[in-house]
Amino acid sequence: MMITARSLLRRRRRTALTIAGVALGAATYMVLLAAGRGLLEQFRESAKILGAEVVVQQRDVTSA
Repeated sequence: MMITARSLLRRRRRTALTIAGVALGAATYMVLLAAGRGLLEQFRESAKILGAEVVVQQRDVTSA
């Protein structure tokens, strides 16, 4: 444990940049997750208000 702590304290700039990178990555993930949920909720509300239906069909297949 002492070797790890000594290494972290010896290279303070690298340690700070690593912590900042991990924090930025986590924050970016959370923002994208929240944006995706918000977009999905907005789509659901629009479909409910407009009464829209989604039709899925395979390509090059005729419907009867």
